[in-house]
Amino acid sequence: MAAPASGKGVPNGAGPRGKLRSVGADEPPDPRPLIRVRKGEGHPAIVSSLAALAADDDLYERNQGLVHVVGAPEPAEGDRAPIAAGTPVVRSMAGPTLWERASKAARWERWDGRAGEWVRCDPPPPVLAALLSRGAYPGIRHLTGILEAPGLRPDGSLIFGRGYDPPTGYLCLPTVDIEPPPETPSEKQGRGAMGELREVFQDFPHRDESSRMVPISGLLTLVARPAILGCVPGHGFDASTRGSGKTLQADAVSMIYSGRVPPPMSYPVEDEELEKVLGALALAAPAIVKFDNLTTPFGGGPIDRVLTARDTTTFRVLGRSETPELAWRSVVLYTGNNIEHRGDSTRRVIVARVESPLENPEDRPVAEFLHPDLLGWIKKERGRLLRAALTVLRAFIVAGRPGVGTKTWGGGFESWSALIPPAIVYCGGADPMLSRPAATGDEEPEKAALASVLMGLARLDEDRKGMTVRDIVGRLYQNGKARPADAAPDGWEDFREALESLAPPKQGLAPDPKRLGDRLRTLGKGRVISGARLVSDPGHGGVKRWRVEHVAAKLTPYQELQAQLGIAVTP
Repeated sequence: MAAPASGKGVPNGAGPRGKLRSVGADEPPDPRPLIRVRKGEGHPAIVSSLAALAADDDLYERNQGLVHVVGAPEPAEGDRAPIAAGTPVVRSMAGPTLWERASKAARWERWDGRAGEWVRCDPPPPVLAALLSRGAYPGIRHLTGILEAPGLRPDGSLIFGRGYDPPTGYLCLPTVDIEPPPETPSEKQGRGAMGELREVFQDFPHRDESSRMVPISGLLTLVARPAILGCVPGHGFDASTRGSGKTLQADAVSMIYSGRVPPPMSYPVEDEELEKVLGALALAAPAIVKFDNLTTPFGGGPIDRVLTARDTTTFRVLGRSETPELAWRSVVLYTGNNIEHRGDSTRRVIVARVESPLENPEDRPVAEFLHPDLLGWIKKERGRLLRAALTVLRAFIVAGRPGVGTKTWGGGFESWSALIPPAIVYCGGADPMLSRPAATGDEEPEKAALASVLMGLARLDEDRKGMTVRDIVGRLYQNGKARPADAAPDGWEDFREALESLAPPKQGLAPDPKRLGDRLRTLGKGRVISGARLVSDPGHGGVKRWRVEHVAAKLTPYQELQAQLGIAVTP
């Protein structure tokens, strides 16, 4: 931009025609540090600029880069953003923004060889470029995550008020005034607080009490996230039919914690697309990630990695060729009707199951609800409900974290399972870990799909020489397309359904052979179901050929005698 003809109003002390004038002794003192840049001496300038930037209240280091915290923008018209507008999120520091911050943090001068004196200047672009790509930032505060409500430290003390918490690296940005909980709440006070939280979810027809505790667990997990040194489980909200309140539960948890509801976000069918979505969310670092109305099984490599991320994990990020390692501290919520889980996700989630006795739950009379406008009521009661959540946690902690009969959950969930479930049980609730799909038997759809694959492949592979995955797909689908809905039955419907369950295809297409092969190797190889198992033999060019092998059960001595004599033998 051209400099004004007059020196009036010219920034940075520029004189007429935009020339930089030397630093004058008659100017008022400037408290900012002075950084002088001389050609060939860039390193001292970089070190000095880091020291100056350390005083910036909104500058942090995360994922080996400089970041700051902003409110998520309003989505463009027609777009569906995964994060609600106004949600505090992390944004990587752009060059122009760093130029602004550096200009504010220090006074900059360069040596003018002709004049033989120091003159004012802007932060030099090479210094800014070096800062952005440096990767290490001594003196700059590390940002672990963002809290939208008071939180809990690993030692059980509270993160209260607004601002950065040095012991945990969390930035607390509460959106409601909260009265501090009792300093040493009693068990009775903890049980009273649990009653306040139960009231929120009283109107939902949960299958059992452990299901009713899942949304409460979700809220306590969000509040206690800084105290949990490890991963936290996904919190699912499942329903037997639409209109039962699965999404409303997830929204209630979010409304209590942040005062807003996450926008509906679809769960991607393809793992590659899911990984890109999760990578973008890892960069933004919202406290809550919500997938709504799942139509495909929940699970797969990308989501399993974030659910077991003790601190960081790798992602494919949209627009980048590399797979960077990024921090993950968000809590995952997901909703759906009759949700199926695949892979190891059954052992990484807890699920609230609601089963309405009504054919059309949405027609339930308003008079039957304790809180007909639940989210509106929560908005008014947020401060009290968050105080109740803190009271439940503190009551358990000040009691000495007594044993209450809950079990340890391994695989990285040890810290979570030592705090959230026992705190709930101590204050009178049921154990939310009893709602894990692996504990309730809800993981069986995957086992049933593998059983159908075994039966289907045994029929299709008539000569028992084995078949490649591409051969299997080619025999069951024409030209890589999905079978038309009006096609006449051919006896392979169950086999196709099982393959599509294990490797959900894109709309109108057959399952992808590569993805299906990966799923068979991960889930089915060597697993015995009903006396049979999948085995793979190396074929031409290293392509595996799959076949079914029947496994002879080991007989007890009495069963062997019975087989020999042909009669029943009683031991």
